[in-house]
Amino acid sequence: MEVRLISVLAKNIGYNDSLTTIQAENIMYHYKSEATQFLDKLMEDNPEMEAQRLENRHLLWDVTLNPTEQAEFEAAKVNKKPYTYYQD
Repeated sequence: MEVRLISVLAKNIGYNDSLTTIQAENIMYHYKSEATQFLDKLMEDNPEMEAQRLENRHLLWDVTLNPTEQAEFEAAKVNKKPYTYYQD
């Protein structure tokens, strides 16, 4: 199934269907989506964005978690029902 999917994707980007599996995998390895191409071009056109991204990274990721808050979050969790669609 995976080989067929790779062949279909390769065909969709302009390659014929008579590709070998290895050829198709090599083509897909180099494939870049439109979103990735846009972001690559944006970063290439604005090299200062990388430094700005690293500066602002701490706003979301580099934070110190409060152990008291974390314990409260754990205590407030509600057990999930085994099957959501049953009406108990």
